[in-house]
Amino acid sequence: MTRTAILLIALCAWLAAGEAAPDPNANAALDWWRAIHFLGEDTERLARLGEEDPLKSPLPDPALDAAFAKPLRALDHLALGAAAPYCDWGIDARHEGASALLPHLAPMRRLGRLALLRARWQSACGRPAEAVADLLLSMRTARLLGGRTPLLMDLLVGISIEGQAITVAAALLPALDPPARQRLEAGLATLPISATVADALAGERLFALWAVDHMLAMPPLQRVGFCGQLGGGGTGLDALRLLPEVTDEKLRALSEVYGAEVARWQAHLRRPPAERLPLPKPWSGGKAPNALLEALMPAFTGMANRELQDLQRRAMLRAALARLADGDAGLAAHPDPLAGKPFACEATPGGFRLSADAVGELKPAMLEVGQAPAPAPVPATAPAATF
Repeated sequence: MTRTAILLIALCAWLAAGEAAPDPNANAALDWWRAIHFLGEDTERLARLGEEDPLKSPLPDPALDAAFAKPLRALDHLALGAAAPYCDWGIDARHEGASALLPHLAPMRRLGRLALLRARWQSACGRPAEAVADLLLSMRTARLLGGRTPLLMDLLVGISIEGQAITVAAALLPALDPPARQRLEAGLATLPISATVADALAGERLFALWAVDHMLAMPPLQRVGFCGQLGGGGTGLDALRLLPEVTDEKLRALSEVYGAEVARWQAHLRRPPAERLPLPKPWSGGKAPNALLEALMPAFTGMANRELQDLQRRAMLRAALARLADGDAGLAAHPDPLAGKPFACEATPGGFRLSADAVGELKPAMLEVGQAPAPAPVPATAPAATF
């Protein structure tokens, strides 16, 4: 064996070691499936609580007291999973992709909201440390939800959960004592790095190119039916509309267009946040989408905007914490990651409001810090005097 061959074998072994599979017992999804089970088992009322707005649900509420006054197995297992280093739901991005069934998403959204409702309840009970723990639990869940092979729907649900967590955290900030705020700030700094839309597009591309290869092995009418499963129609007049699009020549051309378009968006979405706006226009080169592209291509612009809004709101929460600790100097030290300038700040009855101007296609953003005092009860109208 030559020296070169030995070096190549050693290099391959080193690379293989670097790509070793993670410990399957450290998979958050294992505990989260148990959390989903206990969400339905604890009480029917508990499951319904997870559907409510975690900020607007009235507190204190006897039903909430009854639900949160005892340990909740659903949230215990949510916390066990959130402490894991990664999440893998076992979905094959190549062969399932955009058509994958995702039974975990709706209950995970409910669990995230439930943790936030308990955070509010803990704060109302005078337990700021426990409230912060539940806030961070919801945020960590949101970050891990996308998993090692993220799908776009996982990411969007994660962004939704974290967005609600940021809203609730900001509302509770003035009620937290300084140690609890410091604990929240430290926890924010150690949250896992979430998967990105650019990461998820890799799986979308694999699925789309697999779908095209799969169709090439089918007769034309079966190809149309397969397109229907992907969301592009496939019955009645739709079948007639799609027939010209499923020739071998057009399917192979579709692979080239799709691969180039995804690569272009991935490169753009991996730039620093301030350099992503304005977003690129879809379909560079004047190639209009046909029916198959409409079925296979996700709405890049909307998802890219959601991701940027999430980054902006994360920065707002850190800026709010800094302002409570260090005043205007702290606020100036945490600028808007998109505009590069400090967030505007104005006083409100319950605290203050941070805001950012519209940037590119993004609408103006704001974050309410503190909750407005509850309105005074309206006294009963005295009965009219009678003579």
